[in-house]
Amino acid sequence: MVSDQRFFYCRDEIYGTKLGYHLPKIRKRTIVSPKGIEVIYERTKLLKTKNDFNLSREKEIKKIPIGYKCESSYDKVRFYFKRPKYKICIDIYAFGIFCEIEGEIKTIRKVARQLGFDPKKSLKDNIDKLYCLWAKKIKEKNVFIGALEKYKTIF
Repeated sequence: MVSDQRFFYCRDEIYGTKLGYHLPKIRKRTIVSPKGIEVIYERTKLLKTKNDFNLSREKEIKKIPIGYKCESSYDKVRFYFKRPKYKICIDIYAFGIFCEIEGEIKTIRKVARQLGFDPKKSLKDNIDKLYCLWAKKIKEKNVFIGALEKYKTIF
């Protein structure tokens, strides 16, 4: 079976009105690929658990609303493989390499096992939090870390 494969550079910028991950955010994603440059705006909302986010694309947003300020930003290179029932993203950040499998839970578990992963040992934190913890560890001054003071550093 042939998969749809893509490779692109991506810059994510997280905007908010106040400190804290429990408040709504907007993610501005700039994608640079052989097809050109694309900018996507997504609203993020924390769901029932502290690590579960809901993303909704907002096509009507063309710029960051007044009152929102950049709280963090990071770059990555993404390898994207799309199959009929799932997709796999390999993201390369300055602070690590991560594999993301998207699809139905049953399919995710099956694919994860086929790749040699134990789904029960998957990361419980979102990438924004991991980035901020890494930036805090290396004492990066240009990143928002105020909301993470209560978390224990995992690195």
